[in-house]
Amino acid sequence: MSRPYALIAGANKTGTTSLRYALDMVYAHLDKGRHLGKRLTDIKSSYSHERYDNLLKIARDYNILKDHPWNLGDMYKRISEEFPTCKVFLTERNPDSWYHSIQEYTSRLYFRQPKAGTRSKNTIDYATYVKNRKLKLEKLYGVKSFDDVEEVKQAYIQRNEEIKAYFENNSNFTCIRVPEDMNWIAIQLSLIHI
Repeated sequence: MSRPYALIAGANKTGTTSLRYALDMVYAHLDKGRHLGKRLTDIKSSYSHERYDNLLKIARDYNILKDHPWNLGDMYKRISEEFPTCKVFLTERNPDSWYHSIQEYTSRLYFRQPKAGTRSKNTIDYATYVKNRKLKLEKLYGVKSFDDVEEVKQAYIQRNEEIKAYFENNSNFTCIRVPEDMNWIAIQLSLIHI
Protein backbone atom coordinates (compact mmCIF):
# COMPACT_ATOMS: atom_id res chain seq x y z
CA MET A 1 0.00 0.00 0.00
CA SER A 2 1.48 3.33 -1.01
CA ARG A 3 1.04 6.61 0.79
CA PRO A 4 -1.14 8.57 1.24
CA TYR A 5 -3.55 5.94 2.55
CA ALA A 6 -6.48 8.29 3.00
CA LEU A 7 -7.80 11.71 2.09
CA ILE A 8 -10.45 13.33 4.26
CA ALA A 9 -12.21 15.59 1.77
CA GLY A 10 -14.88 16.93 4.15
CA ALA A 11 -15.04 20.59 5.08
CA ASN A 12 -13.53 21.70 8.37
CA LYS A 13 -15.88 21.27 11.36
CA THR A 14 -17.49 18.11 9.96
CA GLY A 15 -15.73 15.56 12.14
CA THR A 16 -12.46 15.51 10.17
CA THR A 17 -10.29 15.43 13.28
CA SER A 18 -12.33 12.62 14.83
CA LEU A 19 -12.08 10.66 11.60
CA ARG A 20 -8.32 11.30 11.55
CA TYR A 21 -7.98 9.77 15.03
CA ALA A 22 -9.98 6.74 13.92
CA LEU A 23 -7.86 6.31 10.77
CA ASP A 24 -4.67 6.63 12.81
CA MET A 25 -5.83 3.58 14.75
CA VAL A 26 -6.86 1.68 11.61
CA TYR A 27 -3.48 2.35 9.99
CA ALA A 28 -1.43 1.98 13.22
CA HIS A 29 0.42 -1.05 11.84
CA LEU A 30 1.71 0.89 8.82
CA ASP A 31 4.63 3.30 8.46
CA LYS A 32 3.80 6.47 10.38
CA GLY A 33 4.81 8.91 7.66
CA ARG A 34 6.05 12.40 8.44
CA HIS A 35 4.69 15.06 10.74
CA LEU A 36 3.69 18.30 9.03
CA GLY A 37 5.97 20.44 11.17
CA LYS A 38 7.84 23.08 9.17
CA ARG A 39 6.43 21.80 5.87
CA LEU A 40 3.09 23.43 6.58
CA THR A 41 4.32 26.75 5.18
CA ASP A 42 5.53 25.03 1.99
CA ILE A 43 2.19 23.21 1.65
CA LYS A 44 0.12 26.39 2.02
CA SER A 45 2.41 28.30 -0.31
CA SER A 46 2.25 25.56 -2.94
CA TYR A 47 -1.54 25.62 -2.88
CA SER A 48 -1.85 29.41 -2.99
CA HIS A 49 0.59 29.55 -5.93
CA GLU A 50 -1.12 26.60 -7.67
CA ARG A 51 2.01 24.41 -7.60
CA TYR A 52 -0.03 21.22 -7.55
CA ASP A 53 2.85 18.99 -8.68
CA ASN A 54 4.75 20.04 -5.56
CA LEU A 55 1.70 19.33 -3.39
CA LEU A 56 1.32 15.84 -4.86
CA LYS A 57 5.01 15.20 -4.24
CA ILE A 58 4.62 16.33 -0.61
CA ALA A 59 1.48 14.17 -0.21
CA ARG A 60 3.59 11.01 -0.71
CA ASP A 61 5.20 11.62 2.70
CA TYR A 62 1.94 11.49 4.66
CA ASN A 63 -0.43 8.71 5.63
CA ILE A 64 -3.59 10.78 5.93
CA LEU A 65 -4.38 14.13 4.30
CA LYS A 66 -6.97 16.35 5.96
CA ASP A 67 -8.08 19.97 6.09
CA HIS A 68 -6.47 22.85 4.21
CA PRO A 69 -5.27 22.64 1.50
CA TRP A 70 -6.12 18.97 0.94
CA ASN A 71 -9.88 19.53 1.21
CA LEU A 72 -9.98 22.63 -1.00
CA GLY A 73 -10.82 23.15 -4.65
CA ASP A 74 -10.35 20.09 -6.81
CA MET A 75 -7.58 18.57 -4.69
CA TYR A 76 -9.76 15.48 -4.19
CA LYS A 77 -9.61 14.87 -7.97
CA ARG A 78 -5.87 15.47 -8.18
CA ILE A 79 -5.12 13.18 -5.23
CA SER A 80 -7.40 10.36 -6.41
CA GLU A 81 -5.87 10.49 -9.91
CA GLU A 82 -2.29 10.53 -8.61
CA PHE A 83 -2.91 7.94 -5.88
CA PRO A 84 -5.62 5.55 -7.16
CA THR A 85 -5.45 3.28 -4.07
CA CYS A 86 -5.98 6.19 -1.67
CA LYS A 87 -9.23 5.93 0.30
CA VAL A 88 -11.31 9.10 0.10
CA PHE A 89 -13.69 10.03 2.92
CA LEU A 90 -16.29 12.77 2.75
CA THR A 91 -17.57 13.75 6.17
CA GLU A 92 -20.93 15.49 6.01
CA ARG A 93 -22.76 17.41 8.69
CA ASN A 94 -26.12 19.14 8.81
CA PRO A 95 -25.53 22.49 7.02
CA ASP A 96 -27.14 24.54 9.83
CA SER A 97 -25.01 22.84 12.47
CA TRP A 98 -21.89 23.13 10.30
CA TYR A 99 -22.35 26.88 9.74
CA HIS A 100 -22.95 27.48 13.45
CA SER A 101 -19.82 25.47 14.29
CA ILE A 102 -17.68 27.51 11.88
CA GLN A 103 -18.93 30.71 13.53
CA GLU A 104 -18.24 29.36 17.03
CA TYR A 105 -14.78 28.15 16.00
CA THR A 106 -13.86 31.62 14.74
CA SER A 107 -14.72 33.09 18.14
CA ARG A 108 -12.79 30.39 20.00
CA LEU A 109 -9.71 30.94 17.84
CA TYR A 110 -9.62 34.60 18.68
CA PHE A 111 -10.19 34.18 22.39
CA ARG A 112 -7.80 31.24 22.83
CA GLN A 113 -5.34 32.01 25.60
CA PRO A 114 -1.67 31.95 24.54
CA LYS A 115 0.73 29.59 26.32
CA ALA A 116 2.72 31.08 29.18
CA GLY A 117 5.78 32.93 27.94
CA THR A 118 4.50 33.37 24.37
CA ARG A 119 3.31 36.50 22.67
CA SER A 120 -0.45 36.85 22.27
CA LYS A 121 -1.78 36.43 18.73
CA ASN A 122 -4.67 38.70 19.66
CA THR A 123 -2.94 41.95 18.75
CA ILE A 124 -5.88 43.15 16.63
CA ASP A 125 -9.37 43.97 17.80
CA TYR A 126 -12.08 41.34 17.53
CA ALA A 127 -14.04 43.12 14.76
CA THR A 128 -10.94 43.27 12.53
CA TYR A 129 -10.13 39.65 13.30
CA VAL A 130 -13.65 38.48 12.40
CA LYS A 131 -13.62 40.56 9.20
CA ASN A 132 -10.29 39.00 8.13
CA ARG A 133 -11.50 35.51 9.04
CA LYS A 134 -14.72 35.98 7.06
CA LEU A 135 -12.77 37.20 4.03
CA LYS A 136 -10.68 34.02 4.20
CA LEU A 137 -13.80 31.84 4.52
CA GLU A 138 -15.47 33.66 1.62
CA LYS A 139 -12.49 32.84 -0.58
CA LEU A 140 -12.36 29.21 0.62
CA TYR A 141 -16.04 28.58 -0.04
CA GLY A 142 -16.40 30.84 -3.09
CA VAL A 143 -19.18 33.00 -1.68
CA LYS A 144 -19.77 36.74 -1.82
CA SER A 145 -20.44 37.14 1.90
CA PHE A 146 -19.94 34.69 4.73
CA ASP A 147 -22.75 36.55 6.52
CA ASP A 148 -25.20 35.31 3.86
CA VAL A 149 -26.05 32.12 5.73
CA GLU A 150 -28.11 30.56 2.93
CA GLU A 151 -25.44 31.22 0.27
CA VAL A 152 -22.74 29.67 2.45
CA LYS A 153 -24.82 26.61 3.31
CA GLN A 154 -25.71 26.16 -0.37
CA ALA A 155 -22.00 26.32 -1.33
CA TYR A 156 -21.26 23.68 1.32
CA ILE A 157 -24.04 21.40 0.05
CA GLN A 158 -23.03 21.89 -3.59
CA ARG A 159 -19.40 20.99 -2.90
CA ASN A 160 -20.42 17.82 -1.08
CA GLU A 161 -22.69 16.85 -4.00
CA GLU A 162 -19.86 17.47 -6.51
CA ILE A 163 -17.52 15.21 -4.53
CA LYS A 164 -20.14 12.44 -4.28
CA ALA A 165 -20.88 12.66 -8.01
CA TYR A 166 -17.16 12.47 -8.88
CA PHE A 167 -16.68 9.30 -6.82
CA GLU A 168 -20.09 7.79 -7.61
CA ASN A 169 -18.77 4.39 -8.73
CA ASN A 170 -15.43 4.42 -6.91
CA SER A 171 -15.04 1.65 -4.31
CA ASN A 172 -12.34 3.71 -2.51
CA PHE A 173 -14.89 6.40 -1.60
CA THR A 174 -16.90 6.53 1.62
CA CYS A 175 -19.36 9.22 2.67
CA ILE A 176 -19.84 9.49 6.42
CA ARG A 177 -22.87 11.48 7.54
CA VAL A 178 -21.89 12.71 10.97
CA PRO A 179 -24.88 13.10 13.28
CA GLU A 180 -24.54 15.60 16.07
CA ASP A 181 -24.09 12.93 18.72
CA MET A 182 -21.59 10.75 16.86
CA ASN A 183 -18.28 10.41 18.66
CA TRP A 184 -14.99 9.25 17.22
CA ILE A 185 -15.40 5.71 18.51
CA ALA A 186 -18.62 5.37 16.51
CA ILE A 187 -16.80 6.71 13.43
CA GLN A 188 -13.99 4.19 13.96
CA LEU A 189 -16.52 1.35 14.12
CA SER A 190 -17.93 2.47 10.77
CA LEU A 191 -14.46 2.00 9.22
CA ILE A 192 -13.96 -1.66 10.09
CA HIS A 193 -14.39 -2.64 6.42
CA ILE A 194 -11.03 -1.01 5.51
